[in-house]
Amino acid sequence: MSEEFRALAKIYERTVSRYALEDLKGKTRSSRRHWLWLVMLVLLCIAIYVCDYLSVRHRIQKNRDPFEKVKIQRYYAIKLKDGKTEFVFQEPETQVCVHSLFPHFGCSPCWYVKRRNVKKIDI
Repeated sequence: MSEEFRALAKIYERTVSRYALEDLKGKTRSSRRHWLWLVMLVLLCIAIYVCDYLSVRHRIQKNRDPFEKVKIQRYYAIKLKDGKTEFVFQEPETQVCVHSLFPHFGCSPCWYVKRRNVKKIDI
């Protein structure tokens, strides 16, 4: 009986180890693909950021200034004790923005600033 058990154990070990190796090979191939795609995506994002920076830094678009001034309207929303809200509007302020996809030189992109040109401050 021990010989039969040993023979079955050898067959089981061969089968399990063969499937385990095939499964491991498949996982390493797929994980390599995932890492490759991730590295390519990161490199693409870096390339887009660098091109955007160079276009602002070296003024590739000669016909316009890379910076613009946008008026921002700020107001305070003051909650009163009776549940009402009082609005106090401030004078419009100018904010400098940059014509790019990403923020550069401490300025937000113009596409972002123009969409959010009214700022509410809750008190």
